[in-house]
Amino acid sequence: MKTGSWTAGVKQPKRRAFLAAFAECGQVKKAAEVAGVSREQHYDWKAQDAAYAAAFAIAQQRAGDVLEDLVVERAQAGGLGANRLLLAMLAALRPERFNRRRTEIVGSGGGAVAVEIRFVKSDLPDPDANGG
Repeated sequence: MKTGSWTAGVKQPKRRAFLAAFAECGQVKKAAEVAGVSREQHYDWKAQDAAYAAAFAIAQQRAGDVLEDLVVERAQAGGLGANRLLLAMLAALRPERFNRRRTEIVGSGGGAVAVEIRFVKSDLPDPDANGG
């Protein structure tokens, strides 16, 4: 588990261990086990420690990189349809790139607007198309 300048503001070894583990796996439960802490401790640190919260945001980006690489590798090997869970995790970590259904529309002055939604054929690959 490597940390670096992105965790420099976090001095506590268990917090750094959690961040490094999360950056590699993208799972709070697994990262907590590796670091020897509880999930609740992570959430407390995130709420109470701004440096930790900032480092966790970077860890999320790094975990997204790892998952995205894995999805691409599997897609190149012909197994994209079987990776719906990985795609769902990527949609959670990188909604701007992987969540086709998330849209925010704001009217003038930040108010509400009336919207009619029509679904059209997407140019993104359908994760269910290969029997996944």
